[in-house]
Parts: sequence; structure tokens; C-alpha cells
Amino acid sequence: MNNINKSDISLKLMPKVKHEHINKNYFKLFKIKNGRQIKMVNFICGKKGSGKTKRLISMANDDVNNINGCIVFIEANKRHTLDLKHKIRYISAMDFDITSINSFHGFLCGIIATDYDIQKVYIDGLYKIVELDFYLLEKFIKNLEKIIEKSDVEFIISMECINEDVPEEMKKYLIK
Repeated sequence: MNNINKSDISLKLMPKVKHEHINKNYFKLFKIKNGRQIKMVNFICGKKGSGKTKRLISMANDDVNNINGCIVFIEANKRHTLDLKHKIRYISAMDFDITSINSFHGFLCGIIATDYDIQKVYIDGLYKIVELDFYLLEKFIKNLEKIIEKSDVEFIISMECINEDVPEEMKKYLIK
């Protein structure tokens, strides 16, 4: 075991190794897949009617052909059921009693626990599903990071706000 070259260690093992030059949260936010760095929590922000949902649907439909795992699409209502390809698991969050950020976290854990092949979760209209401010959003992201550590699921989330309103420490999650 002592003869192992550091370059032979998989990047997935690196979070357990202390690196002084790397932010400790780096590996929670990013994973290496197929030689590419993937951001595991992503937000699409914009004003109402700016095309966030269309973009999210397009991304999910494109991913059906590009990934091996399953895709889940969650939204607050049942407006876009027919816009998604049939291979995408569609869930209307309002069919469940989601009353807080904690119940939504439990809801996501339950979805992922029932299907270990889930690779991506798209959440449309986070503020329509759960009432939250930027403080609770930060707590929600920390909850997502806990899920990512255990399940390797990527989250793409749309919410109604403009990029300028997002606190500086959270801008790293934005998709341009």
C-alpha cells in the first residue's frame, strides 16, 4: 500500500485527503466524470417569462440521450408533463405534502433512495415548491451536498430571481 503513486489515486478518494491548496468544499461542488469536471449543484435564474423552464426541459430532454442513468424532473404543477421525453421520471411536487425545506430534502432523499440509477434531478420553480429566502437556500444547498456525497446525483434547479440578487458566495452555482 505504501508504494502507491499519488497520481494513481482516484479523484473520488481525494476529499478524504487534506490538500492545503484546495478549498475543502471543492469536491462537494464538483466531481470528475469521464475526465470532465462537473458542477453538481446548478441554478438557472431569471425573471418570470425569461425561458428558465424551457431551458430546463430542453436540458433534460437532451440528457436522455447522453447519460446512462435516470433523470427526474420535479415541478410545482403539472404543466409540462407532455413536454418531457417519456424516459424522464416526472414528479409534480404539489401532489405531496411539502411544507418546508426540510420536508423537500426528505422528499428528494426518498426519490433517490428508491432508484440508485438516478444521475440527474431537474427542479423547476424551487420557490413555487417551497418558500425560502437566500439564507434557507444556502441551507438547502448544504442538504444537497449531503445527498451528492452519498449518491453522486447532479441537481439542476431553476428559480425566479435575477443573477444580481444572488449573494456573492452563491454565484458559483449559477449557470450562465
